[in-house]
Amino acid sequence: MERLGCGLLASEGFQQSLKLTSKGLVLCFDYSVMAFRDSINVREYLSEHFHSWKFDYANGPNTFCKHWKKIVKALVGLKVRVTHRSDKSIYAVKGLTDESARDISFTVGTPDGEQPTRQISLLEYFRERYSKAVIEHENLPCLKFGKGKRVNYVPIELCKLVEGQRFPKDDLSDLDKQADRKLKGMSVLSPEKRKSKINGMVEQKHGLLEGEIRINFGIYVTTSMTTVEFGVMEPPKLKLRNLDGYVRAIDVDKEKCQWNLVINLVVEGTSLKHWAVVVFNYPDSPKEVDLVMLFVQNLIRRCNTLGLHMEDPVCTIWASMDELESTDSVTRVLEQVQREAHETNESNLQLVLCVMAHKHTGYRNIKWVSETKIGINAKLGGSTVEPNDQPSLFDEAADHVMLIGANVNHPPPSDSSSKSVVVVASMNWPAANKYIPRISYQKNRLEEIKMFGSICLELIKCYENINRFKPNKLVIFRDGVCEGQFDMVLNKELLDLKDELRKIDNYHPTITLIVAQKRHLTRLFRAAHGDDENNIRPGMVVDTDIVHPSQFDFYLCSHCGSMGTSKPTHYHVLWDDHKFSPEKLQQFIYHLCFTFAKCSKPVSLVPPIYYADRLAFRGRLYCDAQRPLGESPSNRNPAHSDIKNFMYFI
Repeated sequence: MERLGCGLLASEGFQQSLKLTSKGLVLCFDYSVMAFRDSINVREYLSEHFHSWKFDYANGPNTFCKHWKKIVKALVGLKVRVTHRSDKSIYAVKGLTDESARDISFTVGTPDGEQPTRQISLLEYFRERYSKAVIEHENLPCLKFGKGKRVNYVPIELCKLVEGQRFPKDDLSDLDKQADRKLKGMSVLSPEKRKSKINGMVEQKHGLLEGEIRINFGIYVTTSMTTVEFGVMEPPKLKLRNLDGYVRAIDVDKEKCQWNLVINLVVEGTSLKHWAVVVFNYPDSPKEVDLVMLFVQNLIRRCNTLGLHMEDPVCTIWASMDELESTDSVTRVLEQVQREAHETNESNLQLVLCVMAHKHTGYRNIKWVSETKIGINAKLGGSTVEPNDQPSLFDEAADHVMLIGANVNHPPPSDSSSKSVVVVASMNWPAANKYIPRISYQKNRLEEIKMFGSICLELIKCYENINRFKPNKLVIFRDGVCEGQFDMVLNKELLDLKDELRKIDNYHPTITLIVAQKRHLTRLFRAAHGDDENNIRPGMVVDTDIVHPSQFDFYLCSHCGSMGTSKPTHYHVLWDDHKFSPEKLQQFIYHLCFTFAKCSKPVSLVPPIYYADRLAFRGRLYCDAQRPLGESPSNRNPAHSDIKNFMYFI
């Protein structure tokens, strides 16, 4: 265990799973690092966890009132043991009392009258029953355990965290940058170091492979890594514009797979004439104003050099960071922007650029308010790059292909009230770079997309409106499901889609359904001696030995890993009306990874899924922003009608 600070510890360990492959049953084993809460007194934990607040326990109520929401969020759901009793019972924290320990009182006595009822303070009760219990800070609130009428109040000082409680990695960067860097330093290892860690854990005496169960069942496990053959695909030629504005094909570096946007322009630039700036930080000096204006001018200059025609903002306003605390206050600020912009120019705003002094949870309020109330055209319909050659997978003249990415984004386990977010993003053919998003909300923790067919049908109609033809081929990429859920995807989601398609007369598109998985334990290392320090190359594909013995699946590393050890994406074809050959499908997916709008290099995940993931996160922000208002998100399409068919989620 290594101390991270903030009341947290980091522990090295491993993850493992058994998989059926063409070589038989194999053990997937990977090195892992997790953050855990330290098993310390709850008061000490709060002092360390929120060390930047500099807790003054003599003035405890003020500190707790000021940071009440954050403290409650940090404690609710945690498991604790009490220190004033000798039993080992474990209790789950349900909340904090509104009153301090000294202000809480209750009635004690027995119903049969043996002990007369009387009013007693909580402090008196503990002194009488537990004389050795020391409560130094009587002005602090108590932890609440139990539910209904059986609620117990226990002073914070008499509670200790149970060991082994994980802390989410994603929350660490917001809590403490130094602790986050320390954890990442332990987690992000070069291929050579990761390989050494894995081998060391597997080969150690009395370790993973030496258990009695394996011996009793007569199972033999080799301690050496599996050797596999692989192929490396060439990167595609890409379309960009040169500095004279002419579209041309460029070659991509085979090792890094990056292309240059310094000497090239985006393939299709757009025009940004009506936009505004909101700075959520009142300036303390003219220098701060100058810095913001310099940033805006540099942004305009850079956009114009990339091929986007960007004019000066129609207005700039300043607001307090406190305005980010609620959707109501954010709404007022953005409505003010809209009014001032309309006085200057009667056209609707295409974009509102929000500048914050520091990272703030109010980001979700900006996203929800701006894109559902004002209806800004956040992403203007341009495209960054296109493959120069159309994929040989389809007939360019006859085929109309729609790519669909689908994902379900779940709230954290501690959140039982929020609904999961279902996301489907669709692409127009053949540019392979413009998608239409849809968001839908459904029952919490449900992985099946209940309205998958109707959402896809809506997207098919959008495709027809844009192209004047319905797509005759559908390629669906599904994210977020494990092998045990493949039957659900095939027998429920796919059948739901086919049922909806039957509602359209004389329309019978062919379908391919592919699951993309990133949360697996398979790691690939170069076998060449002396080359362990380098990651596997972009375009590397493995479709033998470690794949399923009878199904259509493969591992593809499409990105260039600059940090840590590259993890390939596992693609599993569940349904294929098109009878794609492995080589052509692998090349098609690899080339798609070069079309992600925000990168000048290929991404690790096929863009329909990547966009769906980003849109799913945006849907969570909408949901979180509406919760303080007591609103339940509507089931479909939270985005404004002006932007719902644009890639506003980028």
